[in-house]
Amino acid sequence: MITHYATDTTYHEFIPKWTSNLMLDSTGTTPFVSYDKETKFLIIKGHASDPNMQEFFDPIFSAVKRDTVDSRNLRVYFYFKAMNTGTVRVLFDLFKYLRVRVAAGTKVQVVWGADACDHEMMETGRELSELYDLNFRYLAA
Repeated sequence: MITHYATDTTYHEFIPKWTSNLMLDSTGTTPFVSYDKETKFLIIKGHASDPNMQEFFDPIFSAVKRDTVDSRNLRVYFYFKAMNTGTVRVLFDLFKYLRVRVAAGTKVQVVWGADACDHEMMETGRELSELYDLNFRYLAA
């Protein structure tokens, strides 16, 4: 299994070309991202507070959408330490896509994790789940 790693801003040029698994290390303002193409499992974990979160997530989510358009299963795991409004806007687009996949018969599993004491982050997950009519599992660590 080949895994690609990117630890600097060159990932923006690289992501649209990936053909196997994807892994991006976190920075102080961008999250760790892992996507397994075989199992259709996306993990986003950490701080998502960079001013250009749209630029960060767009190529990742575009590639995941292309890869899962005919998939029967899709798993997404979120564990945010912090996120800004730009991240929430980008997540809106992803959740719209997930809702479409559910309507098409795809089994979509979403896990929303946060620190046990971070009630605001857990509430954000609940609101997104209700807004997009998706069943989230919640994980307080």
